[in-house]
Amino acid sequence: MPGYGRAVQTKGARSPAGRLALVASGSLLVMVACFPHRLEYPAHVLAGLGLAGLGVALTARAEAGAGAASRALARRAVAVVAGVALLAVLAEVSFAGPPEVLDVANTVMGALLGVATVLTPTRPAGAEPGGRAGVAWLAVVGIVLVVAGMAVRYPVQQTVKHWWWFGS
Repeated sequence: MPGYGRAVQTKGARSPAGRLALVASGSLLVMVACFPHRLEYPAHVLAGLGLAGLGVALTARAEAGAGAASRALARRAVAVVAGVALLAVLAEVSFAGPPEVLDVANTVMGALLGVATVLTPTRPAGAEPGGRAGVAWLAVVGIVLVVAGMAVRYPVQQTVKHWWWFGS
């Protein structure tokens, strides 16, 4: 296959923050359509996507032009997803309780989707598009998604439960 393994730059390629926002929007729409009675599912996925974006931004390399091997990219992805899983478990046993495995699984699923969206193997792990500005935007989008997930989980779900009967 010609071009396999080389960095692919297409005209109008989205930044990692843009891709994360786009995937989060699509995921929210699909999950609300599939589970309109359980808004905590998309809320946890949004929070996982946001935490993954924030984790990738926090682990961004200072040397924006340096390339890294695919093993380094995989280690970075595993570290971010493991960190999100740990945060999800801690949240479930503290303020988001009662603890539910499904909530942790949805958060980790969002983190996996977020890492797959942001860390693409078509560019080196350290080469963040836009340099520090791109990393900053990725962090901002991550924080916004975490806040949006919390909003969907608590005030939005409580309001919607009063409009329709969604069960327990």
